[in-house]
Amino acid sequence: MHHPAWASPIGARKRSRAQDALRRIAQSLDVPVEVLMQNAQSEFYPDATAEMVRLWFKIWSQEGRDVVLKVIREIAQKAEAELE
Repeated sequence: MHHPAWASPIGARKRSRAQDALRRIAQSLDVPVEVLMQNAQSEFYPDATAEMVRLWFKIWSQEGRDVVLKVIREIAQKAEAELE
């Protein structure tokens, strides 16, 4: 499901930036982008991925982003371990 604003050139640029951010986050977490999108497609968390990307862009310092990635990696690793 796409946001209606994404049909415009400005919306397309926003979508491209969001997609680039998701790709970079997924690479940092060493997971496929689809993993990040799974919960975003859920009826319970429709805006989770968009919120994560929005918040990510508010963190300007590399130190802050490193902290966020460390926490997310730990949570992802714990979730993976629980599935095994």
